[in-house]
Formats: sequence, structure tokens, C-alpha cells
Amino acid sequence: MTAVSDEYQWHTNYSLEVAILYSIAALGIILNFVQTFCILIEKEIRNLLSAFLIHGAIINAVLASYCIVFALSLHDKSFQNLCKYLGSSYIVIMTANIFNLIAIIASEVYKLNYYENDLNANTNKYNNICCVVFGLSIVYVSSLILHLGPTLIGGNFNFDSQTGFCLFIFGQTKNYVVFVVWIVIVTLVLAACTYYLISLHSNLNRLIDQHSTISSRISLQKNQKTADELVLTKSRAWTLSCVTGLHVLCWYPLFGLLISDKNFQIPIGLYRALTCLAWSNSFLEPLIYLLLDRKVIRCCLKLVSNSQLTELTGNNRSSRLQRIGDRLKSAPIENEIEIELRQISNYDCAQPFERSQNPDYRTWKNNNFLEC
Repeated sequence: MTAVSDEYQWHTNYSLEVAILYSIAALGIILNFVQTFCILIEKEIRNLLSAFLIHGAIINAVLASYCIVFALSLHDKSFQNLCKYLGSSYIVIMTANIFNLIAIIASEVYKLNYYENDLNANTNKYNNICCVVFGLSIVYVSSLILHLGPTLIGGNFNFDSQTGFCLFIFGQTKNYVVFVVWIVIVTLVLAACTYYLISLHSNLNRLIDQHSTISSRISLQKNQKTADELVLTKSRAWTLSCVTGLHVLCWYPLFGLLISDKNFQIPIGLYRALTCLAWSNSFLEPLIYLLLDRKVIRCCLKLVSNSQLTELTGNNRSSRLQRIGDRLKSAPIENEIEIELRQISNYDCAQPFERSQNPDYRTWKNNNFLEC
């Protein structure tokens, strides 16, 4: 198979693929924005190490945005000329996303080690901006260097007329080798994620055992705070495990198909379905954080409760003002005599206390004047 020629005729209907890609793009942008917003407004998780989580959400939003251009290339040939740049940059950003996952897991291990020291020595110094900047730089440098030789230079990125997607041209031996190299790179990165996940779970279990041993020697308030933090960290650890597994579930069906079908003989529909599954990772990942990570869930619940409280307060205030207004409208208007009697009564209230002790005076006042 060769690249698209000028004589290429547009006969295939890609309406289903276009709808799927637009849906992936919309869900990915919205969910990643919600995840980022929750992290930024929640004080408990808004720290420097959360920069990797925010960075991952931004990368996923960018990957979801690619689906818009991929969808446009299916029904507008003018966008097909961009496939050379879209395909190569997508692969680099996708690999950078997995490298960023390593940074997220490693930062949790790093924070857990310092949190263990905080239990013993009351030191909390894991917010280091230099480490965060260095980690973000390594994410892109590593992805770019690994792909520069075997993938970006060696691959043939263009619009594939049979699958209809802006990636490699399928069925070429040259691109098959590039596929294998790409899969090896992703596999090694996911293996590193697995290694750090094992370390995270191991350190977390050890810290939980340590906390249960020394819990009787520390104050109740600090004990409860430590227990809450360990529960939240354990939830984050399992969430990261699910995110790592999600990359395997979304991408490796397509990778397995690419490796097994060297001569490009499997039906095209399977390629399209598995490619859409791989691209759906960009909106499924933030969905996992929003559903499983207790730190993010707690923030979402606060947002919902605060919005409901604000709405309830506004409704109560409106109804109260309405009742006051109705009461004022129904109140009779005082005439001049009533106003004069009220003024006399108010003046009388200011007289000496002895006068008010006269029984005849009190009887006359109760019958003719308002209470003071």
C-alpha cells in the first residue's frame, strides 16, 4: 500500500467514525477540565506534586483534541495533508503521557517516604519545585529522544485510505518495523510504571503497619489525620493501578493486531474499531480519577454540596423577602390619630418608673396605648 495519490476517490462513508471521534474529543476535553478544576480549587491536594496530575489531564485533553482533526480528515481532504505532522506528534505525546504516569506514581512514592519521616520527625518538605520542573522536562525529552530515530525519522506518516486514519500507512514492511519499535518503547515505559506501583503498594502497606503499631503513642487528633491520609493514599495507589491497566486495555488490542497482521489482511473494520478504542483512553483516564480517587471524589462532593447550599440559601432568602413583602402589603395604613397616640405612648414610656406603678394609670394605659 502506498500513500494517498491525487487520483484518490472519496467513496467510503465514515459517518460512524466521525461521530465516535467527535464524542471522544468532547468527553475528553470536558472530563479533563473537570479533573483539573477539582485539583486547583481543593486546598488539600493543590500542591506542587499535583502538577503531574494536572499535566496528565492537559496531555489527555490535547490527545482528545487530536480526534477533532482526525474526524475532519475523514470528510475534508484538505486536512489530510496535515496527517504527516499529526501522526508523528500524536505518537510522541501519547508516549509522553505514559512517561508522565511514571512521574505521578514516582511522586506518590516520594511523598509517601517523606510522609513517613513526617510521622516520626514532623518534617514536611516534599514540595520541591526543582524536582517537579525536572520531572516535567524529562517526560518530553525522553519521549522525543526515544522516538526521534526509529519512529519519527523511519516512519511513513500519512493518511491511510483504507482505515481512514492519520497514522502510519499500514501494510508496509518499513512501517511494520516502526510499529514494533513503538510497541517496545511503550511496553518498557509501562513496565517502569508497574515497578513503581509495586514499590508504592509495598511502602504503603509497611507504613500502615507502622501506623497501627505507634497509634497508641500519639495524640488522637494526629492519629485520625494520619489514618485519613493513609486511606486517601491507598485509594490513589489503586487508582493509578487502574490507570496503568487502562493503557494496556486500550492500546494493546491494537498493538497485538499490528504485530500479528504483518501483510495487512485482517478486515479494515477491526482496525478502525481498535484504533477508536485506543484513542478513547484520553477520556477514560480522567473518568477513572473522578470515580475512584477519593481525593478527587471528596472535592467533587464539596463542589456539589456548596452549589446546593448556595441555591438553597438563595431560595430561602427569596422566599423570606417575599413573605416580608406580602406582610407589608397586607398591613393597614396608620391614620394620623393612631400615629399621634403612638407618639404619646412612646413619650409616656420615658416617664419615671414610679408613675407607671399607679394601678389606675396602668389600667388606662393598657386600654388606650400600645405596649412600650
